[in-house]
Amino acid sequence: MSDKMTLLHNVTIIHNKADLSCQTVEIVEGEPPLIRLSAKNNQGIELLRQHLKACMGYSGAGEGGFTARRRHLDALNKAKQALQTGQQQLLSYGAGELLAEDLRHCQNALSEITGDFSSDDLLGEIFSNFCIGK
Repeated sequence: MSDKMTLLHNVTIIHNKADLSCQTVEIVEGEPPLIRLSAKNNQGIELLRQHLKACMGYSGAGEGGFTARRRHLDALNKAKQALQTGQQQLLSYGAGELLAEDLRHCQNALSEITGDFSSDDLLGEIFSNFCIGK
């Protein structure tokens, strides 16, 4: 794929003021896609929202927006608490060997959101940066 085509892959063209040009408010599929809207008349805004959500891989099925956000906030709070505990253990007691466990708890909390990082990945990162027990 050429560099120009690679750049266009992540582009959406938006034409505003469809009300002034007498154009139809719509999404025109193509490379890149084109969205015609009228921001002044609030026409086509929902088309744009849906298009952007689809581009980002958003799927609202299964959980309501508030439930998903609450779940994410809870996971982030658990991750923050684990990091703070690990920092306290390390700074107050010099217990670097216990930091790995707190980082694992943090990673597990964040994986509730992303699901992308395994404990083996975390251990690999820890041991690549310093050696425990020397």
